[in-house]
Amino acid sequence: MATYQVKPAFLAKNPAARTQVQGEGVSLNGKEQIIKIEGSAAVPGYEKRFRAVTQADLQYLYEVKGMTDVIIKIDAKPDAQPASKG
Repeated sequence: MATYQVKPAFLAKNPAARTQVQGEGVSLNGKEQIIKIEGSAAVPGYEKRFRAVTQADLQYLYEVKGMTDVIIKIDAKPDAQPASKG
């Protein structure tokens, strides 16, 4: 089974990178992020939460959204074949 990873060079330049997966905010650095939105006289302030990205999210972003410039796919190594006896 393949795994997916945000490219380290991308995270080095964008340590607080976020995106959306099917309408839900996700943090690409693997840690939950909370952004405080300042209020005004007319609108109260609030917090926006971005949950940590999952393997399923990364797969969706790579395969469906085509974010191959940000995410890499690491193919699983096939199981080693047992040595033949004889």
